[in-house]
Amino acid sequence: HRLFGTLVGLSTLILTIWVLRADSRRWVKIVAVAAFGLVCVQGVLGGVRVVANERFLAMAHGVLAQITLGVLVALAVFLSPKFKSVPTGGLAGGLESLPPGVSRLRFFSAGLAHSTILQLLLGAAYRHFRDTHSMWSHVAFSLVVLVFGVMCGFAAAAVHGQLEGLGPIIRRTGKWLVGVVTVQFLLGWAAFSMGGREPNPPNAVAAIMRTVHQANGALLFALAVVLFFWVRKLIRVARPSHPAAEAAPGA
Repeated sequence: HRLFGTLVGLSTLILTIWVLRADSRRWVKIVAVAAFGLVCVQGVLGGVRVVANERFLAMAHGVLAQITLGVLVALAVFLSPKFKSVPTGGLAGGLESLPPGVSRLRFFSAGLAHSTILQLLLGAAYRHFRDTHSMWSHVAFSLVVLVFGVMCGFAAAAVHGQLEGLGPIIRRTGKWLVGVVTVQFLLGWAAFSMGGREPNPPNAVAAIMRTVHQANGALLFALAVVLFFWVRKLIRVARPSHPAAEAAPGA
């Protein structure tokens, strides 16, 4: 675990230095520095959590890991050649040329990203404190995440056209999203039925199921972040170009 954390820290440091030297976008540099800062905080928090053996620190350590993953995934989107190469105002016809489902997709992608973060918090609270309120809140809110994930995935998969190369990316992400959110919902109920109320798993299969559920949740969050920023990039591309400097996506 320490070796892997060290490798992540060194990799993020190298990435941050490269972004600061090679990328001209100021807001991307800020994101890169923030990502490295989160990795450092995550490492310190992990060490303090081991020494103090405090449940709240363990919960914060787990949640911050997911947030750090989301920031790194967002940074990967920002650094992709397609994200950098498509100019603002690149679509003929502007916003009117966008498929009619893009406005709904913008709402669903925002709802999925935010609801997934809240679901991660509820899951972490239940995993570390095992209180009834966190358990049933996590179970009930999984329906919200499922609805947002399915609606978001189908809306993304239905976006037609090339759209300066962004259309295939959005459609592919949407298809993956439908599958991952469905698997996550089923894994949650499987983990719950296999001694999910107990602090410790009753057997190895139950332990593996909990681990897979948590890992797939991270994948779901990563896909939500990817789609969130690609959809907003599409909307920015469709807006008429203007002389002002390019702003950060997600506005």
